[in-house]
Amino acid sequence: MRTITTSYQTVQLGGTLNGQAVTGLVLSGNNPAYGTSGFEIKLADSAVDSTQTLWIQLFDNKGKALTDKTYFDTYNDCQKNLVMIVFKLLR
Repeated sequence: MRTITTSYQTVQLGGTLNGQAVTGLVLSGNNPAYGTSGFEIKLADSAVDSTQTLWIQLFDNKGKALTDKTYFDTYNDCQKNLVMIVFKLLR
């Protein structure tokens, strides 16, 4: 397995959190604190529990989906209020 780092892919987020619609659209590489292709999307102003109500998906520069929607959980716990999702190209 080899990890390929590519910046400037479109990262889309959607779903609901606390009954409210949540959307986000950023380019990978918008937050290099998480690595060359790191990105960050703010979900809420406080930590909230959720189970599989939010998803994230990666697209190429032409809008072609590179991944399926990946659902994830969030937690009402300040020790767990950062969700890290790493996309890897497997060859």
